[in-house]
Amino acid sequence: MVRQLIRLKAKIMWNTISRQTWVLVMTILGLLYALSILSMIGAGVVFGILAGHEHIIMPMLTFAGGIFILGWWLVPAMFSGMDNTLDPKKFAPYLGPSRKFAFGLSVATGIGVPGIFSTLAFFMPAIGWAVAGQWVSAIAALLLLPLALLTAFTWASAITTWVGVRLQATSTRRDMSTAIATIIFLLVFTPLGVWINWIVQDFNPDFFIQSAEIMGWTPFGAIWGVPASLAQGNILFACLRLLIALVTYACGFWGWSHVIFGAMSGLARPVSQKAQEAIAAGRREIDPHHAQKKFAHPIAGRATSSAKVPNALPRVELWQICGLSAPTASMAARTARYWIRDARLLVTVITVPLFFFMGIMWTRLPGMSSAHGTFFIYMAPVLIGATIGASTQYDSTAFWIPVSSAIKGKHERRGRLFGSLPLNSGILVVCTLAIAFFKGLGIMETLVLLIFLMALLIDAAVVTLIIGSAWVYPVQPPGTSPMSARGTGSFMTTMLTQTATLCGSVIASLPVLVVYILSNTGVLPSWMVVLTGIIWTCLFAHLGLLWAGRIWDRRSVKVLNTIRSWPGH
Repeated sequence: MVRQLIRLKAKIMWNTISRQTWVLVMTILGLLYALSILSMIGAGVVFGILAGHEHIIMPMLTFAGGIFILGWWLVPAMFSGMDNTLDPKKFAPYLGPSRKFAFGLSVATGIGVPGIFSTLAFFMPAIGWAVAGQWVSAIAALLLLPLALLTAFTWASAITTWVGVRLQATSTRRDMSTAIATIIFLLVFTPLGVWINWIVQDFNPDFFIQSAEIMGWTPFGAIWGVPASLAQGNILFACLRLLIALVTYACGFWGWSHVIFGAMSGLARPVSQKAQEAIAAGRREIDPHHAQKKFAHPIAGRATSSAKVPNALPRVELWQICGLSAPTASMAARTARYWIRDARLLVTVITVPLFFFMGIMWTRLPGMSSAHGTFFIYMAPVLIGATIGASTQYDSTAFWIPVSSAIKGKHERRGRLFGSLPLNSGILVVCTLAIAFFKGLGIMETLVLLIFLMALLIDAAVVTLIIGSAWVYPVQPPGTSPMSARGTGSFMTTMLTQTATLCGSVIASLPVLVVYILSNTGVLPSWMVVLTGIIWTCLFAHLGLLWAGRIWDRRSVKVLNTIRSWPGH
């Protein structure tokens, strides 16, 4: 069974990779990049030990090995929806859960780029001990390598499946957990260059030596502490650490064997007492008085029954108070809601402050000019605007709602823009104030920067709305991780559309950009940027949305058919 599952996983992965040329090319490039990184690390380990730095390098390898296994426990669980190739639920109609089946699935987890990279990386301690002349430790590290891989894969399977089963209870819980996991991932790995720079600058060998000693007694690092204890001649400590490693794997396999039963047979969710009473009484609602509750009408100021007026109507009427027509207000209310509810859009919102953080920190790194940080700051509003214009794709097949309701294009396009502005512009204002605080900008300088960034955001959004009225590119289907590549085929179409959006955004912002540059050089006064930004942005948004609406009226049905053809939508 183990061999069959490995062959099945390899076959599925190969079919997925070879189906599109660009995916195959990117996978090969990713493997080559990973091999080059491992080769450089291996060369650094060998030459470092030969240069007499064994007392530093080997503890660093022990510490890194423990972090690697811990990463296998945490990262797959955070993105449980990214790789479900051998989801146990898919096998439920064909066989029952068993320990043999659980073992086979855990071994098959290593089939793929992460598994290959981990296997090669786990050879590093054995190579290091061999170069250092510690042959007993090198043989021990080599013999314990399968146990290290099984520990990583088994715990990854158990935790990922356990989390995944419970996240399927409600779509809201699943989407929010995915958004939080993606945000944590971005916060940790996006500024990786900053973290590495800080480690290199403040490198302390004693810290890694002490950390490796502690790591050697943890469940995810004990297996790497065995060769270290043998190198020190401490047989008792080596045996104790080996016992910890064996118990860790045994607990992981025991947990995985029990989790797989729940994953394949489902979890019992008892009916609440109130629901049972409602069923016995033949009621459709648990609380029959809830539908009769009154609420104040936001415009007329009178009480209205929620049975006659939907709960979503007050949000629409709030937009109508701002002067929007009913169709535009309904689209704006719907768009504003999904910027919070959709994990894929929410991650983009949270990514924006990260760009500003990178802009601030990048200028503080040695050898980096302010231009590096400015690039991140100016790219943030363009990214938001491009996502606003691409919200049609994120609607997926729910795009049929505005199409079938015969809403005019100008109302649909305006609703998407206006509904996206409160949240995104609010975040942009907060980030701009943070930039002003760290750079010590005055009130006028802060206002000029804010107007310029808002102009970039709105111009990029309008350009993307124009392009998105006729051409769309595939995105992740609803319910998937924002980090997943599922459903995102047609790489060439995506690249061309995004390139056209970026170039169009720059061209559309040229009047404001030119005045902003001349203002920074002292040729024009600062108030010219404010005046030009407001007038040009309002004029371009009005004319651009009218144009986008006309295109939408002609092409909306074709766009809907295109979205329906995407996998998973």
